[in-house]
Amino acid sequence: SEFKFAWAGTRALAMTEIFENARRRHALFICSDVRLANCVDPVQPDITTSCPTTAGLIDWATGSMGSMNFGAPCRLRSEANLGRWWGLRLQQCDNRTTEPSCEHAPCNPNKNHFSMLTLRHRRPDQPPSTVNGVICMAYTDHEMSAAKTFYSYFRNARLVQVPIAHFEAVSWQSLPKVDYVHCVVADDTCFELPNYTSPILQSYLDDICQAFHAYGEDFQEEFVHTTQGWSGYWLDDRWQTVEWGGDGKLVLRHKIDQRLRALLPSVIECRKILAHYPANEWDPPAPIETGKECLVKSGRIEQSNMKYFTFGMGSLINTPSRVGTAGSVAQSAIPVRISAEYEFCPCWNFQNHAGGSQLTAGGMVMRSDDRVKNRNAETVGVIYPCPGDDAAMSAQDEREVGYTRYNIPVEFIHALDHWQSVPIGITVFQYVPNTELPDDHPKRAKSPDSSVTARAPFPTREYPLSQTYVDTCILGCLEFSREMAHKWIAGFVGWPDTNGPYWLNDRPVPRRPWLETPKFGIIDAILANALPSSLIYRAMPSEYGSHYWNHELDAHSHGCLGGADLDVKYSSYSQCSREEVQASRQTPPHFFFETGIMMPNTNFYTFARRFCGYTGPTHQGMPCRLAKCAGFRRSWAHRANVNFKSTMCTIVDAGDDDARSIIGILYPAPSAWAQPSGELPTKDERAELFSVFHRRVEIKREHLTVLQSWL
Repeated sequence: SEFKFAWAGTRALAMTEIFENARRRHALFICSDVRLANCVDPVQPDITTSCPTTAGLIDWATGSMGSMNFGAPCRLRSEANLGRWWGLRLQQCDNRTTEPSCEHAPCNPNKNHFSMLTLRHRRPDQPPSTVNGVICMAYTDHEMSAAKTFYSYFRNARLVQVPIAHFEAVSWQSLPKVDYVHCVVADDTCFELPNYTSPILQSYLDDICQAFHAYGEDFQEEFVHTTQGWSGYWLDDRWQTVEWGGDGKLVLRHKIDQRLRALLPSVIECRKILAHYPANEWDPPAPIETGKECLVKSGRIEQSNMKYFTFGMGSLINTPSRVGTAGSVAQSAIPVRISAEYEFCPCWNFQNHAGGSQLTAGGMVMRSDDRVKNRNAETVGVIYPCPGDDAAMSAQDEREVGYTRYNIPVEFIHALDHWQSVPIGITVFQYVPNTELPDDHPKRAKSPDSSVTARAPFPTREYPLSQTYVDTCILGCLEFSREMAHKWIAGFVGWPDTNGPYWLNDRPVPRRPWLETPKFGIIDAILANALPSSLIYRAMPSEYGSHYWNHELDAHSHGCLGGADLDVKYSSYSQCSREEVQASRQTPPHFFFETGIMMPNTNFYTFARRFCGYTGPTHQGMPCRLAKCAGFRRSWAHRANVNFKSTMCTIVDAGDDDARSIIGILYPAPSAWAQPSGELPTKDERAELFSVFHRRVEIKREHLTVLQSWL
């Protein structure tokens, strides 16, 4: 059957196919993991809910095949008679390397670990509910056929059609012009409310809450209120519940917990950590009733008031690059073309001489510049929202020193073969370097003698065109279509030529690019087709060094080097100091001997930064042994009840018979810990860190022995 050979061709398909969203004509509604609407990668085989189809892998819980980059937040009205519930039991085929059963993937008790979110048809005894989520254009005709075939065999969930009239837009994004939207609805065979063996996992909920929060706090709040099936079988499985991690997820977790406590005060109290969760087996939690009056929502969300949009025409076209720069608010971007009437066009002329990356990135140049050969070429890029009002934009203008905000007339902006149109009533802007403004502009960059400065040059020897930067831009274009990539190349000015042959192939493994560069073959084919006269100047690092020879080689008469001196200095580094300075020796007067949770250097320096204002690097400590004659022993005697509930290891007094030697790590105390005079502090925050106070004791030097170490 068609389904039989799906798995065999999936890997080969993933290696060659480009998922161009411009070819996708069928819509999908996702109400659980809305991150998939902006995940530019295809569904990966290591995802638990992935299954093969004839068009690639599909996440059967949501219906997504991945490789999408635009989701429109929306609301499914109550007349659709669907609701979002906790209770989708995790399914997985027993053997991923063989073809799955054509009947359905059986429920494997060994892998049925937690409850997931899913859509369910409303029963007569259940209250009506709205469901918020995102709509995305998820399928080409081929993918749509493959998805329907898959769900016709996969009986634990169904792919249903919902009329577009049952959806309402809630933000600045518009709904697609389609008759129906597809969504995955769980069948009774795989639905069961959360229980002891299939609880709600906090780590899964963290990902979902963070994904909804990308569309605003009110969108996240609506998700919590309109989700049904909350249960006391709720496991806090976060890998690190201790606050001493210092990892970037800590603040996010606290914010999520604060929101959950405000929205579900009675439910979150039932959540248990790993050590306490087994109590639910002999003392089941009571059923939880959430407010039915909150299940139906209406109105638009706060992000619908977005007024300012940024135009990006370089690496900002690429979704991961754009989100990394501007945050999650920029995850949805509309591809656009700007007509030739706009006075600026993109070019390779942005060079950061203040430091950082030493390359030429995308900038802007006046279309009337003599170096612009094709002045009728359109500019291709994306527009995405920039949060803030008029006052915030004015403050941002002041921070952008050396740049001037230019508003692009909206009549020049047109959507580029995308199901989203340019929103009405918005202001689209970009920042133009003052060196590229018209000569009569009041902010035009000028020299001390009031004469205008020269225009920024195209790629130079010290600031070449970077192939990895070009890869990022073209991969962003390919998220939409190949046509966009070709138009983007045609609209850019300043590609390398005979007068400026500076193009560096700085890919991680340029001679074997398939190891590190995704879709390198497609990128190179597009470049070879669009820029045959420029691509010949692209040089690998070993070849690029020839640009630093200040003469032409004559290998026949003068040998390989020609007997002349070589100019191998980067002129941009000539202003840097070459003075060598001997680092001063540090002799800290005080040390800490750590034996418990503070032994890892990340934990110790998190404490040092938080309580002592330490700003230096994180050093390795010195492993030591405290002798038995010091009169201490290690004990599980410290019950912490502040940031986390647990019993911790500490040092206690001991007599001659009970004393033990203790191994630990020696760290230099932060200078701010002691008094300015160097004396020990009178109030020691370290000793009073926990509710059970400790006392500070001084260890004699002769009681410490350095363990085997180079220190």
